[in-house]
Amino acid sequence: MSPSKVSRLVREFKRRVEKNGFPFEAFLVNAVQLTDQQRRQIAANPDVARVIGYADPTGETAVNNVVRGSA
Repeated sequence: MSPSKVSRLVREFKRRVEKNGFPFEAFLVNAVQLTDQQRRQIAANPDVARVIGYADPTGETAVNNVVRGSA
C-alpha cells in the first residue's frame, strides 16, 4: 500500500470514523478489503497486535495536528 493511501485512510478515519468509536484496526482491515483468512492471520500476528494496541498520546497528538493542518 502506498504512503499516500495510508495517509488518506488515516485522515478519513480521523475525520469521519473515530468519533463514532469504531476502532482503527477494524477500519483499516475493511478499507484494504482483506479476506477473512487474511484478517485472522493479521490478528494472530503478535507484532501487528502490539503496534495496533500501543497507545502513543504524543504520536496521536502529532497526527491530529497534521490532519488539522497546524503542524
